[in-house]
Amino acid sequence: MEIGSLTYAPINVMLCNYDGDTIYSELEAKLKSGQDLTDADMLNLMFLPLMKNSVPKNELAAKSIELAQTIRNETKRDACIASAIAFMSKYLNDDEINNILGVLKMTDIVTRIISDDRLEIAKRMLAKNKPIEEIAEFTDIPIETVEALQEELESEETDE
Repeated sequence: MEIGSLTYAPINVMLCNYDGDTIYSELEAKLKSGQDLTDADMLNLMFLPLMKNSVPKNELAAKSIELAQTIRNETKRDACIASAIAFMSKYLNDDEINNILGVLKMTDIVTRIISDDRLEIAKRMLAKNKPIEEIAEFTDIPIETVEALQEELESEETDE
């Protein structure tokens, strides 16, 4: 489309034509060897579940986030995880997203996603030994995340 001196010419990128298995392996090798990810690598990591893969989208989304957790640069790690979580809502159902949030095991980024108020309420309820299902229902935090919070609190108590 041309409007005066402006031209708009979109380029379609068909992610399903990319070999997601190979890209995942390359990203994994790069992170294991301690290399930094480029911006293109980070985008590949976020969009990996939409590429051609031998693994279902929900499993690959979880694997992608687990891999993103190994990024050494905290800013890049958080940006990648947050973007992947936001993007997941476009192709996964609520149960699949909640399972993946449980996989995150209360990383800093998940703690920031869930409001501090709800987390504090959940912590107080856990301290009073309220049932996890009740806590999840009352705070509107996924059960998997409440379970992960409980594990985190228990490990903090053992460390003291």
